[in-house]
Amino acid sequence: MEIPRIQLLKSLRKYASHVSSRISHWISEPDKGVYDAWNKALPHIKGDWVCFLGSDDFYVSNDTFEKAVEHLITTPTKTKIAYGKIIVFDQSLDNILYTRGCPWTTAKKSFFKGVMIPHPAVFHRAEIFKTYGSFDINYRIAGDYEMLMRILKDTIPEYMDIPIVMMQFGGASSKPETLIQSGDEIISAFKKNNIQNTEGFSLKLRILKFGSFLSPKLTASTSRFIWDAKLKRMR
Repeated sequence: MEIPRIQLLKSLRKYASHVSSRISHWISEPDKGVYDAWNKALPHIKGDWVCFLGSDDFYVSNDTFEKAVEHLITTPTKTKIAYGKIIVFDQSLDNILYTRGCPWTTAKKSFFKGVMIPHPAVFHRAEIFKTYGSFDINYRIAGDYEMLMRILKDTIPEYMDIPIVMMQFGGASSKPETLIQSGDEIISAFKKNNIQNTEGFSLKLRILKFGSFLSPKLTASTSRFIWDAKLKRMR
């Protein structure tokens, strides 16, 4: 019986043979996590902008890139990051839970307090990886947040008021059991980038860790409360 990975590789090869004009390069080999895998793609970028799509995420429509390009071609060269919206569904994909993405004038304050802009809807100028470096593979969950923090502490992103990606609710950083690790990595990103005034986030993380010490059930309840509060600020 074939293991799932071999089945997946066969499916990818079959798909790639049908859309070879759209897939210029692909790699299948061991890596040290998602950020290591993304870094392996960087030397193969040929365009001016690049985005990173999760394996179970998908673009809103066939003309998503056309709509994004209308914005990107007029984006000032000094702008290194452009981003749009994501639409988040429940696990059944039948119900929209919420839409994330708002202008930087609104998102900036929350971003530097630990609330990520919707990274699946982010377009990065290809040149930034030469200037700011690659993703830090020491992070397991918040490496995309740390990368954007490196860039956005010095630059202003362009907001595109269009939906880019549809995705299911979940992901490593949203699971209660990994929220503590995510919080530790966010604090590490703060320190690495010399971001100050993060006492509020640190306090919430200490409460979550204390709940973990007392009871696993309390941990899940506390993490659910903190995540729900984050969602309200994201919208």
